[in-house]
Amino acid sequence: MEKLKIAKLISMSGFCSRRDAEKLVVDGLVKVNDEIITNVAERFEQDAKIEIDGKILNNSTAPLLYLFYKPIECITSKSDPSGRKTIFDFLPPNLPHLISVGRLDFYSEGVLLLTNNGALATILMSPKNFVPRIYKVKVYGSLPKDFKQKLEQGIEIEGIKYQAIKTSVTSDKDKKHHILKFTLYEGKNREIRNICKFFNLKIDKLVRTEYAGISISGMKPCEIKQIDDKIIKNLFKNYS
Repeated sequence: MEKLKIAKLISMSGFCSRRDAEKLVVDGLVKVNDEIITNVAERFEQDAKIEIDGKILNNSTAPLLYLFYKPIECITSKSDPSGRKTIFDFLPPNLPHLISVGRLDFYSEGVLLLTNNGALATILMSPKNFVPRIYKVKVYGSLPKDFKQKLEQGIEIEGIKYQAIKTSVTSDKDKKHHILKFTLYEGKNREIRNICKFFNLKIDKLVRTEYAGISISGMKPCEIKQIDDKIIKNLFKNYS
């Protein structure tokens, strides 16, 4: 099992944010496996016993998973120094403390998975597990003949290597407007936007339609639904 920094383990438990967790560590209020920890860089197993100011974090909470249709023009964060809306401006107030499984940028929309379980989030985000993310992207521009071939072989852009991306293309008669379907297994920061920029393609709309087989089909922006326990168990089974 991958070792993680103590602040991340605390934030993944839902106790508080990573930044607040780091302060608790520095203040000497955190014990791991019955020893006080003051170094925020230390890493521990995800099943480590964590105690904060005398309170043991509950690692036995049943995992919950929600599918949220993230709208455009909001960020995947609890707050924003620039005053932009966040996903929490659209989520119901009665939800438990949740962490996002990856992110979608300000102008992207679609599938955003939210969970109370750090182990589940880690499993679904890890590139080692090859969890599929499917995107539908409307673009404008000229596609090179070897566009699909380059992406499906893997591509390097400005020193960043992107793994093979399964790609399908549907083009209008003018050969300038296209609908691209990408299946990714890494989820690197702004991966699709960086790739489209590299090929001089202007993005009109970017939607993540599926994540780990969970789809927003039939949903509208800002809608949320809870994922069945059987699906959660299958996610642990298939990707652990």
